[in-house]
Amino acid sequence: MKKFALFLALMLAFAAVCAPALAEGEYIEAPMLAERVQAGQLPPVEERLPENPRLANDDYPAEQLEYESGVYGGTLRTVFAQVNWNPDVFVGMTENLLTMQSMNSDVVQPNLVADYQISDDRTTYTFTLRDDAKWSDGKPVTAGDFVYSWQRLVNPETAADYNYMIDCVVNANEIMAGEMDPSELAVSAPDDRTFVVTIAAELP
Repeated sequence: MKKFALFLALMLAFAAVCAPALAEGEYIEAPMLAERVQAGQLPPVEERLPENPRLANDDYPAEQLEYESGVYGGTLRTVFAQVNWNPDVFVGMTENLLTMQSMNSDVVQPNLVADYQISDDRTTYTFTLRDDAKWSDGKPVTAGDFVYSWQRLVNPETAADYNYMIDCVVNANEIMAGEMDPSELAVSAPDDRTFVVTIAAELP
C-alpha cells in the first residue's frame, strides 16, 4: 500500500501549472506577463485562463496559509523539490493530474485530467487531459509536457532527489542506473490529450 501511495503522490505532484490568484473579482498576474500583454505579445489574462480555474486557496484556507503577493522572478525547478522548504508552498503553487477531495480526504479525483482509466491488470494508467488546461502564457498543456517531465525526472543527468518515486514505471530503474536512455521510460503521449503510464507490476 505504501508503494501505491507513493505512486499516487507522484501523480498528484508532477505538473506545474500555476493559476493566477483571484482577488476581489480580478485576476493578478506576474509583472513580466503583464508587460507582454501591454506589448501585444500575449492576450489578456482572462483569455488565457481555463473555463474553470482552480484556486490554491480552495485547498489551503486562510487559517492555514496567509496569502500575499510575493517577489516575482527567478527559476523554480520543482523536480528538485526538497522537504527542507514548506511543502504547502510546493503543493499550493502547482496543479496536478489528480487531487484529493480535500486536505483531510483519502478520495482521489481528477484535476488536470478529465478522466482516467486503470487497466484490468492494474499496470497501465491512461489519463485524458482536460481540454481547457493551459500554462500561464495561455498555451495548452499537452500530454507531451508530462512525458518530458517524467523522462527528465529519471534522467541521471538531472540527479533529481525524488526520482525513486517512479521506480515502479517500466525501465525507470535501468534509466536511473544509466543503462537505458530516458526516452525508453514507459510513458507516452498517443495524442495531445492522452498520457499513458505503464508500471512493471501491480502495486499493493
